[in-house]
Formats: sequence, structure tokens, C-alpha cells
Amino acid sequence: MGAFYYSKKFITTLKNQRKKLKKNGRLIFSLRNKLFNMATLNDYSVKFYSNLYEVNKYNGKIKKKFFKLFDSFSNRKKNRFKNIDDEKVFSNTHNPLSIENEILNKVGLKCNGIYFYHFHSLPPMFEEIDSVNFRKSSLKIEKPNDWRGFLIASGFILDCQKK
Repeated sequence: MGAFYYSKKFITTLKNQRKKLKKNGRLIFSLRNKLFNMATLNDYSVKFYSNLYEVNKYNGKIKKKFFKLFDSFSNRKKNRFKNIDDEKVFSNTHNPLSIENEILNKVGLKCNGIYFYHFHSLPPMFEEIDSVNFRKSSLKIEKPNDWRGFLIASGFILDCQKK
């Protein structure tokens, strides 16, 4: 848990782990949720939406107006709560909606289940205001099979099986 998303050669890592499995063997691991970036309302969201809409292909006027929409979004680097990215540690995020077709099928793994964890009851900037209640309210909504996990959980666990 919490190791595969640091791999710079993620596909190679999965292939090597798959090779170690017996027929129908299972591999259970966690990944960071790329879709969570939509809900963070910070610079991760800005990057997510600018990639989603491919903003760089437009002229300066459109880009300027687009980025103006995000002026109120927080800049994580100014916040008290830092994360591993702020230390310049490499890590990947993955889309739980497309992980099976884009990656698992290519390496010979079948997805038996996706389970979400580390739910956020509000965008992360609210943790700075009242960290104790933020964590309590987030724990209350932590349900691995809740559809909201696609958007408000920062991580997910994949239960895979060798094909």
C-alpha cells in the first residue's frame, strides 16, 4: 500500500508484480486518485481543468479568461499543510474510471474491485481552519464503496487478479 504510485516506471512495476503471481493470483495495491484534483479547489484543480480542456491550444485571451476563473483557488505552497509533492518526490495519479482499460488490461490483470479511502468532507483548504473537525467529519463519510469516492477521496485501492 502506498508504494506503486512512486514508481517512475509504473507499467513495468505492475508487469513485474504480475509475473510473481500464480494463476488467478491477486495483487492488491493503492493509487492516488486523479479525479480528486477536481474537488481540491487549489492549484491541482487548475492543472486538472487546464489539461482536461487543453487550454494551451488556445490564444492568450482565452487562456487568460480561463485562468481568471481560478483566481480564488488556493495555492498549496502557501498553506501550512504540505504534502509529499511539495518535497519534489515523484508520484503518479490515476483515473479510477479508466484504470482498467488504460493499464490493467494491458498488463494482464483483471479488476475485482475499486475501494476508496481518505475521503475529504470539504476541500483540503478547510483542514487549515479546523483540522480536528475536518478529520472527524471526513472519517464519518469514509465508505470504500461510496460513489463520491471517485471525486472526494484522494486514494483508491485496486483488487486485481492475474488473467
